[in-house]
Amino acid sequence: MNKVNKKYFKSSIVHKTSKFTERHKSFKKKLKSTWYFIIDKSLF
Repeated sequence: MNKVNKKYFKSSIVHKTSKFTERHKSFKKKLKSTWYFIIDKSLF
């Protein structure tokens, strides 16, 4: 593997993982808000 390839490979991995974590974060947020909504509904 030459340097350029390595660099590209690394950056693509980082990009993928960051995208994945962003998605995961937003999913968690959604889940949380959904839970709060359910709890709200059951309380009031």
